[in-house]
Amino acid sequence: MPSRRLPAEWEPQSAVLLTWPHAGTDWADLLPEAEAVYDRLALEIAARERLIVACHDAALAARVAARLRDRGVAPSRLLIGIAPANDTWARDHGPITVETSAGAEILDFGFNGWGGKFDAALDDDIPSALARAGFPVLSAR
Repeated sequence: MPSRRLPAEWEPQSAVLLTWPHAGTDWADLLPEAEAVYDRLALEIAARERLIVACHDAALAARVAARLRDRGVAPSRLLIGIAPANDTWARDHGPITVETSAGAEILDFGFNGWGGKFDAALDDDIPSALARAGFPVLSAR
């Protein structure tokens, strides 16, 4: 097995993953406000690099695509995939990219909802769901 190196957060990256809030997440009672924050995050990220947005279902994916396009996110910077989610914390359920002598390797670790405190089965599958959908930055190993 090649040695692995986890790049620092300030090093160049190819994309940022957001998992968009929906009515089944912790943001249900504040969904309009949460989506406004995600709009701003999306704009700032896409101004600098590619943005991957995981959406709970096809209807949300279509709505988010139109919403972000209307707010000025360039389609060339936006990748939207369908990946059902329990919640939005991509930092907890997203993949980790490490560098190896053979190139970038995507690690899909198990996410257990903070020791089983919360249902996270859908969140745990997000990296695999995006890989199955053919996302190039999340291709299967």
